[in-house]
Amino acid sequence: MAIYVNYDGIPGEATQQDHTKWIDVLSLSWGVGRGINTVSGST
Repeated sequence: MAIYVNYDGIPGEATQQDHTKWIDVLSLSWGVGRGINTVSGST
């Protein structure tokens, strides 16, 4: 499965019919984190 992105004014190298000149996404990472703060001695 190919993924493409299109930014105005920045031509890409994709040649797929519906995404000509779009940018090929070769890698993508996404992280989620949740910080937890506790006060010492509380429950």
